[in-house]
This record gives sequence, C-alpha cells and structure tokens, in this order.
Amino acid sequence: AELPRDYPPPKSQHLFDLSQEENKELQSFFDLNPEAFDRLIDVGGSKAIEDLRSIKESLESQFEKDEIDRWLHTPNSRFNGKTPIATMVAGGTDRILGILIRLEEGIHY
Repeated sequence: AELPRDYPPPKSQHLFDLSQEENKELQSFFDLNPEAFDRLIDVGGSKAIEDLRSIKESLESQFEKDEIDRWLHTPNSRFNGKTPIATMVAGGTDRILGILIRLEEGIHY
C-alpha cells in the first residue's frame, strides 16, 4: 500500500493536534463547557492557556481532587463572591494564579 502524500503529517498539524488534546484535557479538568472554555480563550488568548496550565499544576501539587473541585466551584469573597471558575472565564486567570502562588509560598490570603 502506498502512504498518503501528506504522511507524515506536517509538524504544524502535529502541534495543532497536541494543543487540541491539551485544550480538551484542561477543559475537562476545570469542568468547563465548550462555550465557557472558548470564551476564556477569546478573552485571554494563549496567555490564558498558559495560566490554566499553571493553575492546574499548582492545584494538583497542593490539593486532592475533591478539594480542587470544591474550591473551583465555591463562591469566594476574594473574587467578589464569584467562583474561581467564573473569575477565570471572566478573564481573571492571573488573579487565581496569584492566590495559588501565594498559597504555595505559605502566604495565606
């Protein structure tokens, strides 16, 4: 059998597939529907993806899965009564990341 002309796929296609896979993983981790995830990316661009990656890593290094889910979905006075998820979707990934960094350093907000 003959290989298709575009085999192996172009490197850019491979990178696109990897980023799509990572985006799905982040969307699942944060329990975001596709519209909310797209809105977050529209507001923050590639920085939002970087921030989500960092937030995910920070949460996983500090907390158990059930604690992460509870924290992400519980209204918090630090975010004007919004949940961390709602804050992120509204463009506040940097605020969430800042708090998590302070927690990692032992500075309680």
